[in-house]
Amino acid sequence: MTALLENLYQGKSPDAQQKKAWAKWKGFPTRKTEAFRYVSLKKLEESKELAAASVHFEYDAPSQLVVLPLQEAKRTYGSLLEKRTAILSQKEKDPFFFLNQAVGEGGLFIYVPPGVCIEKPLEIVQKIKKNQALHPRIEIFLGKGAQLTTTLTIDSEQGSFWNNANINVSVEENAHYRHFDHAGHHPEAWDFLSFQGELKEKSTLKFFSFGRGAKVQRRDLAIALAGEHAEAELKGMSLLNDQLEGHVHIRIDHLAPTARSHQFFKHVLAERARSSFEGKIFVEKEAQQTEAYQLNNNLILSEKAAAFSKPNLEIFADDVKASHGATVSKPSLDELFYLRSRGLSEEEARDHLVRGFCRELIQDVSIPALYAQFSGEINAYLS
Repeated sequence: MTALLENLYQGKSPDAQQKKAWAKWKGFPTRKTEAFRYVSLKKLEESKELAAASVHFEYDAPSQLVVLPLQEAKRTYGSLLEKRTAILSQKEKDPFFFLNQAVGEGGLFIYVPPGVCIEKPLEIVQKIKKNQALHPRIEIFLGKGAQLTTTLTIDSEQGSFWNNANINVSVEENAHYRHFDHAGHHPEAWDFLSFQGELKEKSTLKFFSFGRGAKVQRRDLAIALAGEHAEAELKGMSLLNDQLEGHVHIRIDHLAPTARSHQFFKHVLAERARSSFEGKIFVEKEAQQTEAYQLNNNLILSEKAAAFSKPNLEIFADDVKASHGATVSKPSLDELFYLRSRGLSEEEARDHLVRGFCRELIQDVSIPALYAQFSGEINAYLS
């Protein structure tokens, strides 16, 4: 066991569920593992300054919601949580999901009763201090016909930390869930999120992530469309510079007929930044009349930046509409020439193109405060 993991396990007495998760954790993945081919975790694995700490969330929940600390929720909703964890443990591929289950203790349980529609977003802020290693978990359950929007922001001290978060969402029939992940800008940190969602009949899930990168910033999304007419929309934007990294790994399982999924992710890379995108659409034989779309666009602003993209389909049904694609390009010389001919400097013309590249995605952010924050981070990136 590495020094880092010894720090995480020190003084802990794992329960049966944690022991099972630990048995599935095979150690830090190397680049020989396909999902981590472009991700180097050696410095994290060898880190000695990071130490386990308590998870701290701040939020203001409306009275219609049930929001409890995870340990407290286990006493009342233990069977529900155990059932969901057992299902995920059989299907989940992300190794950091199992590490979260094995050593994580703190987190939140959120339950939206059937028919309850929460109009105002539930804003969750996670507080992190320097040199902390955290494994927070948020378990979210929406009853039939319920509606909820959540936002998650990390408020951290400057310096190194490791946040290995897990969000697990179960969306019942005719329920609608949105999540905005403000991944932020953490130059000295390792920032991981493992996000799982299961959608029942006529339910919807929308996920949007916006980040400025970290030593390694990784989003692993696994969505199961288990009911007819379920819909999932996953979108994200990363603005990367220096030697920062942003990685996205997605698997969408179409398990029922007439479901729809849409993935759209963009990266902007400058200096020595690195990004990767790997997305798989898996369509079962029973999932006829599926619609599934996937696109990854990368804009390269430096000769030394690198973007890697691997969209793919695995389809066993014969009545399917599906497409996937990826682009890696520099700013168009023709567009730059046009803008410069209108009086803009070379830098102003490039910045104008970057803003246009980003606008296509952030225009879908319907929360004014978040839209303003994301727009401000685009300006900061270009300054």
